[in-house]
Amino acid sequence: MNKTLITVLAGVTGLLAAGAARADFANVEVYGTLNVDFENVKATGATAAGTNFAACPNGTCQMGGTPTGVIEPSRNRVTSNSSNVGFRGNEDLGWGLKAIFQVESGVNMSSASSTSTTGGTNSSGFWASRNSNVGLSSNTLGTVFYGNWDTPYKSLTNTVTFSPFYGTGIADVNTLIGTPGFGVATTTASGRVNAAGDASFDRRQGNSVQYWSPQFFGVSFRLVYSADAGRSSEPSSVANPNANPTIYGARVVGEWGPVQIAYAFEQHRDYFGLSQLGGQALGTAPMGANPGSKDNGNKVTLQYKLDWAAGTTLFSGAFENLSYNNKESGTASAALATNLIHFDRNLAYFAAQHKFGANTLRLGLGKAFSGSCDRASPTVACSTSGLDAKQLSAGYSYSFSKRTDVYGFYTVVLNGDFANYPLGNGSSITSTSIAAGGFGGASNGIGARQQGIGLGIRHTF
Repeated sequence: MNKTLITVLAGVTGLLAAGAARADFANVEVYGTLNVDFENVKATGATAAGTNFAACPNGTCQMGGTPTGVIEPSRNRVTSNSSNVGFRGNEDLGWGLKAIFQVESGVNMSSASSTSTTGGTNSSGFWASRNSNVGLSSNTLGTVFYGNWDTPYKSLTNTVTFSPFYGTGIADVNTLIGTPGFGVATTTASGRVNAAGDASFDRRQGNSVQYWSPQFFGVSFRLVYSADAGRSSEPSSVANPNANPTIYGARVVGEWGPVQIAYAFEQHRDYFGLSQLGGQALGTAPMGANPGSKDNGNKVTLQYKLDWAAGTTLFSGAFENLSYNNKESGTASAALATNLIHFDRNLAYFAAQHKFGANTLRLGLGKAFSGSCDRASPTVACSTSGLDAKQLSAGYSYSFSKRTDVYGFYTVVLNGDFANYPLGNGSSITSTSIAAGGFGGASNGIGARQQGIGLGIRHTF
């Protein structure tokens, strides 16, 4: 009798334990997006080597870089377009509070493994290479978390609602939005990387804290602070300048019925993005031992959803200003006078998606303006002529289900004579150099017309 009772109790205990384990596991979701396309891409019409701005034969007033005339002939490729897999979940802590977490990793569907990097940080083939966090969430107080996550500035336009092309790929809006050109593309970083990523405002930023508010009368906001773990040691010197790199950002979104209006701001302190756009490199004598920089991004968006007899149309528009500013403390010299200390540029973008049944027509049009610039000495000319660019993207998708789309698209970027806006998602048209084990070739030249056509499939789970 006692043995029977013990057996029954053991069985009940085991069932309860298993049930508890299943209950805990039920709060964890495995999810992902597999978005792969077959593309044909090319870059033609690069500005010829030796070309100078007409009013500046010595090139001292032009900041667009040195034309090479290099083009990239037509080629085919398979692209993974930010495909990913992740785990996310929560635990109810009581009093309306939850612990939350997410671990998302990029996967390369066209290669068994990848060590590719974006702005100096692993972007695929590595754990937590994409949006990953841990934090606390309350329906009444909002959400706060630590981690590696898209900044509020980026997330305003990097969505499947604003971007007609799923927020990724060579046709995406980040071809122009969040980049000043100059080969600067989307980046994943925890701090300064002393590379083009330092000038990017299309960032997945590590080493950061974010707060997301609840919605009040249709209005919500997000804040981000990326800590100054990369602060320089003391004492300062030219070789070890006094830098304190931090990022601050915020966005405010108002949604009322079919209308959404939003504004985002982001400031990079001591990131020296201008040093990647032709300005003096950090750690060089003309910049001095105590330089500083403030790079600002401002972005306004407007969206309107129209339901009518022919289907549903979503109109989206954005205006953006990027401003880069270096403050130098070097001694007076001839080199200092020509240093680039300021550059800004404006952008306008329009997008539309029209859905009827399982069909969606997709369109994106954008223009980045030439901007303006200044050098350390007001008597030294600075010109941004030829730094403008235009983008046209058009496509179509068919939804077999809520989770599976097939799609096709065409995109073209028309760079000005001295501009270098790469295709969306940083997917430049290049060959790996022979020295790096590839087939030879070089980055497509300044001023090139970059274009691509693709056919893909996107599945979410």
